[in-house]
Amino acid sequence: MPATAPLVTGFVLNGTTTGSDFVVSAWIPEDYQNDAPRPFDDQDIDVSHFGRETYFVANWTSTFPASAGTIVKKANELADSLDRNKEKYKGKSAWFMSYSPTLASKYYEVAFLKKEKKEN
Repeated sequence: MPATAPLVTGFVLNGTTTGSDFVVSAWIPEDYQNDAPRPFDDQDIDVSHFGRETYFVANWTSTFPASAGTIVKKANELADSLDRNKEKYKGKSAWFMSYSPTLASKYYEVAFLKKEKKEN
């Protein structure tokens, strides 16, 4: 299986960040999803399946790697915008995606999962 993109990182917005606040994931290309590689005996690694969901997303580009501070700042800015617009979202956790289309530029996204109407 070729290297995958994007890398997806889930993190808790609690004002600080530590190693235990992050979950790092890799997208498995569709051609491999029915027979995805499985971890050997590492209890910290799991293959998860997600259905269709709606996310609110903010994006930016940079020639530099995104720091943890920048990622949290962008997530907080997105949360503030969603709050101003009275959007319902699951705000305790955010997702961060990174793409590198070229060596000179990087594309980043932060996202919150939309709270469906039935979830109050």
